Amino acid sequence: MPVKPKFEIEDLRKRTFTDRRTPVNLFLKALDDKKLDLNKQIVLNFYGVGGMGKTSLNKHLRDLMKNLYEKSIIASLNFEHKDPWDPIAALDKLRWDFSQTYGMNTFHYDTARHIYERAFSPHRPMKVEDLPFFEENSVIATIFEYGSILPDAEKYLKFIQEAIKRGKQIGDRLSRKNLSYLEDYSKLDARKMISYLPQFFAMDVHNLLSKNQIPVTIFIDTHEAIWSSNRTQGNMLIKDDWLQELVTHLPEATYIICGRDPLRWMELDKGWNDVIIPFKLEAFKDRDSKEFLRYCDIQDENINEFILNICDGLPYLLDKYVIEYEKLSKSRNVTIEAFTDRLSKIDLKAKAIDRFYLYLNDEEKHAFNILSIPDQWDQELFAELMKRFNHGFPTAQYDNLNRYSIVMNGEMPGYYSIDRVMRSFILEKLNQSKPGLITEIRQFLFQYYEKRIMNPSGDIQDKTPILREISNILTTYEYQQWINKINTLQTPFVGRIQELSVIDHYLGLPIYKGIYVKGVPGVGKTTLLHMVMNQIKQKEINWIPIFIHAHDIQGPEHLLRWITKIVIHEVKDEFDSLLEIKSIGYWVSKLSEILNDSEITFVFIIDGLDEIDPKSNQAILQLLSELFSLTESHQVRWVISAREFSSHWSPQDFKIMNLDVLNNDELVLLITNQLKSSGIYLSKDEIEEVVMRSGGSPFAARMAAYYEWNRQSKIYTDEYL
Repeated sequence: MPVKPKFEIEDLRKRTFTDRRTPVNLFLKALDDKKLDLNKQIVLNFYGVGGMGKTSLNKHLRDLMKNLYEKSIIASLNFEHKDPWDPIAALDKLRWDFSQTYGMNTFHYDTARHIYERAFSPHRPMKVEDLPFFEENSVIATIFEYGSILPDAEKYLKFIQEAIKRGKQIGDRLSRKNLSYLEDYSKLDARKMISYLPQFFAMDVHNLLSKNQIPVTIFIDTHEAIWSSNRTQGNMLIKDDWLQELVTHLPEATYIICGRDPLRWMELDKGWNDVIIPFKLEAFKDRDSKEFLRYCDIQDENINEFILNICDGLPYLLDKYVIEYEKLSKSRNVTIEAFTDRLSKIDLKAKAIDRFYLYLNDEEKHAFNILSIPDQWDQELFAELMKRFNHGFPTAQYDNLNRYSIVMNGEMPGYYSIDRVMRSFILEKLNQSKPGLITEIRQFLFQYYEKRIMNPSGDIQDKTPILREISNILTTYEYQQWINKINTLQTPFVGRIQELSVIDHYLGLPIYKGIYVKGVPGVGKTTLLHMVMNQIKQKEINWIPIFIHAHDIQGPEHLLRWITKIVIHEVKDEFDSLLEIKSIGYWVSKLSEILNDSEITFVFIIDGLDEIDPKSNQAILQLLSELFSLTESHQVRWVISAREFSSHWSPQDFKIMNLDVLNNDELVLLITNQLKSSGIYLSKDEIEEVVMRSGGSPFAARMAAYYEWNRQSKIYTDEYL
């Protein structure tokens, strides 16, 4: 079989630009903002996993800029090229673009650049051709020819100063102020000079713009490659500080920075929060994938459907599969059988994974392989997995790893998961290459989750995610057997049938916007609200419960972001831009509109309203009351629990329910079932004695029973040993 070329011009064929309406609108808005305030600093940061279409978006925005403005300055950098971390190489590239394409005089930058070279290599003879940033016969090149005999940066600058006094052509190009900057600059250590080069480049751009005020846009692609050689905490915050300096010295430009991960400049200076506009690119929705394929003119609907299913909306794969189809269609009519046969000989999904792994070290790659196996993880599970299966990865890097764009927020605060599309690709590859690793990790996960569920002192509020994890690990038969073995693992529900019925009744009526459950600590409010949530899920109606543990809320923005992600996922529409809104008041208003217009009825279940962190208590309660007042009762319902009724709410809006303690018979039945489900035995007399001391509180009775069992177990163990 002949060797085929890797690169063909036809692969570069222009295709329709699909989706990405929100990024384009953000770009257009940034240009409008620049018209109102030329010096407003604007950095658009588009990020997402490899293959998500960042480079295509970057190119599309450049083309859009050319079409919108007859005269404009457009420069670009792609850090995928060699030595992307070298700021001098990047600034030289920008300098070349501005001088060659737009005729910018680069006297300040070239002078500073040459001073740096003289300081960095004072004893090395230099010629003009050694410094590619000088054009032949330029003024600075002529000075350099005479100044190259001077041994150090300060003497070289004095030579330039003398030349300026004697040459009006040069003197006109350097102001007295800028010359003093160069003089101070020449006294610096060579290593420190690099940080000041963006300022001298900006001086030349300012001179260019002083003659003609035209829009300036600087496009940067593959930003993550800057850290390809070192991704330590310090490096990730300072390796692109020269780029931050360029933005501050040249605010007239609009910057579009595309990369795998969001910018982290605000960790060094919170002022960047007002400058950077982040937006995460995610996989195409079905309608956008179909639009892309429609323009590719693939006639066979079976092939279209096959590509849609196998690509999962990843733009990189969509494009690659279309290219393979076009190659095959040159010689014959393409059938679905012929197309799948061709694809079986290549592994495009593996290439998509390789694109993501491009700038990761081996320990990071292995960490993501491991984390793709559980549905989600928290810091405890992460540490256990790394300790057992990835010794080379430091668990202290937990926060850094979770910043990658492939990592998504989990169902509950503090939990994370792998991006759905990339996870399916990684698992498919692991099933082929390392099936034993998957089996071993799943066995470990089963033991880990079972231990957490069986632990009587555990703090698990909602076992549903853990039960789902276990159901994914076991076969259907094994899972059913396991459930039968611990059929009362989920908290038994005793003595609250009437309360549950009342809540169900009033949720279905528009008389009240919600139900407010109040009662003393330990009386069973949390258990009741969980039963309300489970009951809603079991009904065949278009209702979605959103369960919120008040003590887990970290602040107003954290709560809004969590609610918004759930709502966006359920309504399945183009509201991703909500997550980028900075004004909480506007955010609440837009979210309320979405909720009120949705065909879904959302039920907000807030447990322990009085357990909110005191530091943000008032702000969170204010946010919730605003959201409550803006939503309509037929679209959004509320169930809230607390010790007492909160003054932030109006009693007229709620059916208020007082939850009393259980009677002794109900408590005996409850504790008996709970102990049985945990494999614990106490006699009837012992349980009744525990109940008598509990004061009717289910929580107190349960804790007393476990304490009694632990006490007896210790006595038995001590006697046995």
